[in-house]
Amino acid sequence: MPIPCRAVLGGTALLSVALALAACDAAYTSMGQGMAESSARANAQRYAAQGNPQFAEPALQAVVKDFEARYAEIGLDSEKLGMAQGKPCPATKETAFQVLKGMSYADYRKMLDDVAAKVPSYTGATDLNAVQLVSLSGVCGETGPEGPAVVAGTTRDVTRYASDSNTTVTVSDTVSRIEGTWIDGQRSGSYTWILITRSAQFKPDDDGALEVDVNDWAYVNEMREPPTATYLYFVAGEGGKMKYTVTFSRNPVVGIYTTAVAERIDDVHAYSRSWQGTELWQEGRTKNGMPHGWQTIHPTVYNGTQIPGQRNCYQNGELIKALECPST
Repeated sequence: MPIPCRAVLGGTALLSVALALAACDAAYTSMGQGMAESSARANAQRYAAQGNPQFAEPALQAVVKDFEARYAEIGLDSEKLGMAQGKPCPATKETAFQVLKGMSYADYRKMLDDVAAKVPSYTGATDLNAVQLVSLSGVCGETGPEGPAVVAGTTRDVTRYASDSNTTVTVSDTVSRIEGTWIDGQRSGSYTWILITRSAQFKPDDDGALEVDVNDWAYVNEMREPPTATYLYFVAGEGGKMKYTVTFSRNPVVGIYTTAVAERIDDVHAYSRSWQGTELWQEGRTKNGMPHGWQTIHPTVYNGTQIPGQRNCYQNGELIKALECPST
C-alpha cells in the first residue's frame, strides 16, 4: 500500500474510516482494496477491544458508566429510543424542530446556507415535514416540553455535493431521545441526548432522477448501511452552567469509536480532548468556541505504521505560525 494513502487512512480513521477508504478507492486495484479493507477491519477491532476512556473526575466517570449501560441496552437500534411508545406532542413543526435540534428552524437553515456559501459544491436542506415529536414522560404541550421530561422525535437532512464529474445526494434520517428539564421552552441543567442516524446515498441518472448509488467496491456499500449512534451528555456544574459536554460516537462497521470531552473553564474558555478507543488523539483549548492556543494531535499507529503527531497554533480560530501561542 503506498505510504501517502496509508497516511491519509491513518489520520482520518480517527474520525471516519469510510471517508478515507472512499477517497482512496480510485487509486487501488482489487488487491489494494482488499489490503485496505483488511487493515480497516483490523483497526476497528482494535478500537472495539479497548473499551472506553476512564476518568479520575467523578462526574466524567459517572457519565462513562451511564453510557456503557445505555449502549449495552440500546446500541444502534433506533427502535429502542421509544418513538413507537410515545404520545404525540401538540407542538408546531417549527417548535418540535427546535426541541430536537437545539436551535430554531430559521437558524438551522441559515447555518446550512452559510456552509453552502463557503463550499460552492455543497447544498444542504432539512425537511420540516419529516419532523415528529412524541412525549415519553412529563409534560409536552404546544410550546414543547416543560419541566422534567423525556421526548423522542425524528428529523431528516439532505445534502448534495456536485462536481463536474459526479453528483451525490445523501439523505440522513435521525431518531433522537432527549431526557432533561425545560424551563420556558429552553433546556436547563444537565440532560442526555441520544441520536441514531441512518443515511442513504443517491446519484442522479441520465434523466436527472435519483437512484441508489452503488459503489463497485462492496466494502464501501457495506459501510454506508449501518447507522451511527451519538450519545451526548451535558453535565451542569455550579449555578446550573454547563461544566462538561461528553460525546460518544459509535459505528462499529465504519470503525468509529470516538469519545470527546469539552470542559468549560470559564464563560469564554474551554478545554477539549478526543479519544479513539482509549487512545488520546487530540486536545486543545478553545475561546468562544474556536481553537485558541496550541492544538495537539497525538501520534498513532495504523496497520503497524506509526503516524506522526503534530502541534499547531491557533489564535481565535485562525491557524498561525508562532513559537509562542497564548491561550488566554
